[in-house]
Amino acid sequence: MDSTPRRSLSVPAIKRKHVEFVSPDGQDKIAKLRDRAGEEIPTYAKVMTDCLLKTMKQMSEIHQCFN
Repeated sequence: MDSTPRRSLSVPAIKRKHVEFVSPDGQDKIAKLRDRAGEEIPTYAKVMTDCLLKTMKQMSEIHQCFN
């Protein structure tokens, strides 16, 4: 017996968008996606994207120190 939960046909599938994180405008793309989604984003996803944005900012600052 398959115990995998199935999505109800009345609920539309979530459309996922690919974001190139290594691009210079990756932070802007992530922020725009979060703003457009509004309250639909689960709390864990907000925490993960916050951490990702902070890490990207820190990496950018470190990279600028070496250039």
